[in-house]
Amino acid sequence: MRRIIFMIVAVCFCVASGCDTSVTIDTPSTPSPQPAAAAKAEQAPAPQPQEIIKKADVGVTGKGQFADSAEKPGAIITVPLATYFVAQEMAVFRIQIPEALKLYNATNGHYPETQEEFMQQIVQANNIVLPKLKEGDSYFYDVKTATLMVRSKR
Repeated sequence: MRRIIFMIVAVCFCVASGCDTSVTIDTPSTPSPQPAAAAKAEQAPAPQPQEIIKKADVGVTGKGQFADSAEKPGAIITVPLATYFVAQEMAVFRIQIPEALKLYNATNGHYPETQEEFMQQIVQANNIVLPKLKEGDSYFYDVKTATLMVRSKR
């Protein structure tokens, strides 16, 4: 039975990935760059990463962004995966955290006043699992707006 399921999945994968038998060979039409130009490019300072701050919402993790079109060959696999990731993020960012903040405010008369208080009283107390972010991104709690935010360096 497992062998049959494996065969079906393998055939679906092959059909979904398509077959491209065209081969192109690129030949350089211009001579290689001069060593002096390469030295100038190496001396140019690297651009500094900018810090981008945005509200933690669906899509900040970058997961599920591969299902742009339901008409692509691999959509039978990617659309359900994208839907799963979006639903997971939506449950955390639009349901669990706002409801926990409302409950905390109703109980205490104010929203959490520090990052540590937010993490203890909202996230840990309600067993909320924050989705893993992209490399270099981090969560932080904005006290002024009582909102979970994401800081990314891009």
